Amino acid sequence: MILFKNADSIAQKQDTTEIKYDTSYVDLLNTISSKYRFRNPDSVLLYANKALDISTKIDYKQGTLIALSRLGDYYSDSGNYEKATTIYADLQQFIKEVDDPNVQINFLITIAIHYTISYDHADALKNFTQALNIAKKNKLIKKEALIRHNMGYMFTVVDMPEDAHKEFTIADELYRSIGEPLKAAYSKSNMALNALNAGKPEKAIGYARASLKQFITEKDMLWMARSYGIHGRYHYETNNLDSALFYTTKAEKLLHVVENHRDWLKQANLLTKIYLDKRNLKKAEFYADSSLVLAKKINDSLYLSLAHNNFFLLENYKQNKTKAIEHKLEAERIDKRLSKKQRILNLRLLQTDLALKAQQEKNDANNFAVVKDDNNFTLASVCLLLTILLIALLIFREVYALLKTKNSLQTQSQNQNQIFFSAGKDLEKTIDDLKIVLSTYENKEIVAEEMEELTSYLKDNLSKSEVDLTDVLYWAKFKLKGIEPNKKEYLIKSILFDVLKPYKTKGLNLKCKNDCKEGLLLFLDQQHIELLVKTIIQLLIAKSQEKAQIFVHCYTNQTHCILSFEDNTNTGKNPQVKTLENYKVKLDLIKEICSVNAIDFTIHYPQKQLVSKITLNIPLSKKGII
Repeated sequence: MILFKNADSIAQKQDTTEIKYDTSYVDLLNTISSKYRFRNPDSVLLYANKALDISTKIDYKQGTLIALSRLGDYYSDSGNYEKATTIYADLQQFIKEVDDPNVQINFLITIAIHYTISYDHADALKNFTQALNIAKKNKLIKKEALIRHNMGYMFTVVDMPEDAHKEFTIADELYRSIGEPLKAAYSKSNMALNALNAGKPEKAIGYARASLKQFITEKDMLWMARSYGIHGRYHYETNNLDSALFYTTKAEKLLHVVENHRDWLKQANLLTKIYLDKRNLKKAEFYADSSLVLAKKINDSLYLSLAHNNFFLLENYKQNKTKAIEHKLEAERIDKRLSKKQRILNLRLLQTDLALKAQQEKNDANNFAVVKDDNNFTLASVCLLLTILLIALLIFREVYALLKTKNSLQTQSQNQNQIFFSAGKDLEKTIDDLKIVLSTYENKEIVAEEMEELTSYLKDNLSKSEVDLTDVLYWAKFKLKGIEPNKKEYLIKSILFDVLKPYKTKGLNLKCKNDCKEGLLLFLDQQHIELLVKTIIQLLIAKSQEKAQIFVHCYTNQTHCILSFEDNTNTGKNPQVKTLENYKVKLDLIKEICSVNAIDFTIHYPQKQLVSKITLNIPLSKKGII
């Protein structure tokens, strides 16, 4: 700390004298800027701008790169993601001119971390992958470990625990192989965080205890705080509030010294929950309010959502019904924007796309000699289509592997097998169609324009079935793993507006009548009810498509909320659906979801096998209305 103060003093003195600016002075300014990052952010801006100005004047590229990186860090930390992204774009242009792979990797990691913080995980993965390829090519083990550690954290944030654990494990092994026990402990600690997110608290505490010993030995305050926070969350999730409060308070106090905003938000969020459970509303409100203010300041959507959810509980305890509803709706609005399921699907798509590109680079150039320049767009379309199919195939194989772990297929319910294998059949058909198109094109039986038209047709078909396939496979995996529904209070208003909104924007004639009181709470699994409502709508419009006229009515009795979905379309005497098998699959899926969630339902069949109305009886929350 004394050396840092001396360096700061030297920089200030040099700034007021006639001493010639040189590269060593720029390095000094950049070093000070880095040291101030979590202590005094305004000083980061001051020294980084000085470093950038001087390095530009003396044409010092490395100094320019580091100064840009520090400025990007400053704007990213303060929540000005647009400004940070602009600066990192400039940084990427400079990286191309650098020959040192270590320098390239450092800056690519910096950019990737920015995209992770700003929830642009696709761009984060691209930069991490680029850095990883450079590290492996140049056999830079320490850099590879660092990249994998940070990639693991990105996968943890986006809720991809298997991918995260894989990266943390490799990072841990690499660090230990080169004698870096402290950094290996960093990865072990993040393995604990990932295990908690994956619902494995006992594994998490094992990793956390092992890594905490190393942090205490090395007196690493930031990681001590993170480890204490994991201990606190473990005790909270295992219903030991006193121990949870003890460890989380220790973490929060350490973070006052380190001054890391997002780490503090994590602990403040947990402290709010602990104090709410202890009915200490004054303390809970302090941390909830402080979290909300800071999350707004640094523009962090995740912690904004968590803060609003905490305020929903807090205002509910205080009997402030209107305020509670406002916070709940705001939290759900932010959650929709975050769109976790879509981010995971996008990352899976990108992972496969990057793997395909890497493989293409290894192929002999002669394989592509016959391809003309004007066909590039067509081939790109085919590659994209193949990528999407590979994603679906990976999910399919994962679920099939789960099936094989059971005693026999006969032990599964008939409905479950039908749902699963119907999805697999659809997937196989699309792949077969793609194979035919590719084979026809390779044999020069069709020209580029016809190829483009066929590819477009396949992409349209896949687009229509992509959501269905993802939902069915998600449900099959849920059932096979034997996971219990994650039931929570859920506003009926969210179902009527958020879940049904996409169908209204698509031009479907969908009318809703809500006879429920404002603030009505249901007790259910959010993902399940969304999937259920979506599947019911798809089922009802199957026989009339764009002409469908759907009426949704919501009302209550003493114990239940009744949701009815009715197709009022005039389809003539003998309406039909394109694929009766898929229609039955959707119907079976509806029955399965209702059964798992203890939802009573009634299905009306006025015309043979086709449904005209479905009524759900959903249990009310014990709180009833807020």
